[in-house]
Amino acid sequence: PTIATGSIIPWDWTVLGDAYVNFDSPIDEIYIEYTKNNTLFPTWKKYNDLAIGHINLSCGTPVPEVITPDNVYLFKEVSPKTVREGEPFTYKFTLQNLNCDAKTVNLTDALPAGLTWKDSTLVTSLTVGTTNAYGNTANLNLSNITLPAGTSYIYAEAIASTFGTLNNQASFVVNGNTYQSDEPFTVGSANPTPVTVISATKANMTITKAVDKTQVQESGVIKYTFTLTNNEATDMTVFFEDNLDKDATYVASSLSSLSASSTTPQTSTYAGANSITIRDLTIPANGTLNFTIDADVNATTVGDTVRNTAKMTVDASELGTYLQTTFTSNQVATKVNGDTDNDGVADSVDLDDDGDGILDTIESCQQVAALNNAWTGASTSWSSTVSGVGVTATFGGTGL
Repeated sequence: PTIATGSIIPWDWTVLGDAYVNFDSPIDEIYIEYTKNNTLFPTWKKYNDLAIGHINLSCGTPVPEVITPDNVYLFKEVSPKTVREGEPFTYKFTLQNLNCDAKTVNLTDALPAGLTWKDSTLVTSLTVGTTNAYGNTANLNLSNITLPAGTSYIYAEAIASTFGTLNNQASFVVNGNTYQSDEPFTVGSANPTPVTVISATKANMTITKAVDKTQVQESGVIKYTFTLTNNEATDMTVFFEDNLDKDATYVASSLSSLSASSTTPQTSTYAGANSITIRDLTIPANGTLNFTIDADVNATTVGDTVRNTAKMTVDASELGTYLQTTFTSNQVATKVNGDTDNDGVADSVDLDDDGDGILDTIESCQQVAALNNAWTGASTSWSSTVSGVGVTATFGGTGL
């Protein structure tokens, strides 16, 4: 099997990784399996979902149209061929060395106006002598590539800031001779590679999150309320995600009705988990969608504060017009306090922490010490001030 291993921060589906797989023989089916290596935060249960984005397949190895003296060739493809403004896409470079020995190649790719390379997206198994700082620029320069005999690949992502059909070619140098890349699906040799960029806008949407308690006793339950607002004149389908921290977990069957969605939402298994995702959640035009869910702080350390935000991302079904934008809610926070007498009232607001019927202020050593302040009076009635509060003592017997 082909194995891809990676790590991306933050840990949520809105930050997608890319996996490039090249098969050395014909295939009939593709199976995708995944496992997690969660040694950093072993108690977090965040990885209940695997979100798979676009899968683009290209078949066959390009064949050179014209034989060159150095017998080295560069093919350049784009995936997908049609993209939206502001969203990344991938250029695939296929390098063929039809010689018996390795060659040294220098590759240069200057993008046309309106395109820039996305930083830290260059992927290759080839040994590259020098790579320029290509991120957020139009120029990619790879010097002294050791190209073995056979077929090799280089991948890099770019982003468009303007719409239209944008053509581009890379050039490469072998033994002092310069050649141009070829788009392999166009008849002829040394053809530029076109990408079609369509205009798209950011949807006018918001998401807010509220919590019913800013403080909660240990083993308590808090309720989150989410409000998803769509200010567009058409229904909008989104992908919703909420991740808890500090070992808080969602309570089984506590998610309220999602019947306001005109589509049938697909909800992840959230009971006892730190993460919930809801797919195919449709917000009505110029409307809102509200729902709630409970979280248990039983495993959260006393004194910790559970903080988090929720996110929603425009679904792929809306991509003809709108960008796949992720909207983030405000942050909410709840501090977890002790509950000494287990009466359901956190110690921070409980007037009698230990439940013995005596107010904490009376039991406090600080207050007892304050009774040693100066007293004034005569006979059986005396007065003093304790922490700014007047106290009068009256004696009905003989002596003190």
